[in-house]
Amino acid sequence: MFYGMIALQSIVMDRIEGGNLQNELEKLQVLDSPIPERRIWKFITQMVLAIANLKIHELVHCDIKASNILLVDDNHIVLCDFDATVKSDLKMHENTRLTPYYAR
Repeated sequence: MFYGMIALQSIVMDRIEGGNLQNELEKLQVLDSPIPERRIWKFITQMVLAIANLKIHELVHCDIKASNILLVDDNHIVLCDFDATVKSDLKMHENTRLTPYYAR
């Protein structure tokens, strides 16, 4: 008897021990310590590269926020949580998870 098949898609990643950017920002706020500008620019550069890589694969992340940016070390980050990611060739009205405010 055939019961059907569930197709699961997963992304396997290395374990990142450094925590996420949200926790780091909260910790620095408590200490009243600013993030060095050089470090901010490194993070921005890496995020642009990550988003450009998604664009190459015609994907839109749809949930970029500080808690979804993992800290590998002081100078490297990794984007995570691809649950809301969609193909960018979808029309806005065909996908109820998106609003017109999401960039393409």
